[in-house]
Amino acid sequence: LLDWLGRGYTVAVAATLLAALVRYALDDLLRDTAPLLPFFGAVVVGAWAGGWWAGLLATVLSIATIAWAFLPPRLDLAMAGWPFDGFRAT
Repeated sequence: LLDWLGRGYTVAVAATLLAALVRYALDDLLRDTAPLLPFFGAVVVGAWAGGWWAGLLATVLSIATIAWAFLPPRLDLAMAGWPFDGFRAT
């Protein structure tokens, strides 16, 4: 059972990484129009391979990756629209 669960989580992480690489490869074509597109497949594959918790892991990793790499400000942990201008999460 533990081996099966570990494999599901590994598939969820690998699928999210693959989705990020595909989205990065398509970045010139898509820019800011469809940041979520490849990550739907990662969540579905993660949930299929490992169940509900692996799908939730893929969802959380996808959200974090999208927010950091594909939404402005890109590659920055600053909180856009944060009410305190002096606060930065970097």
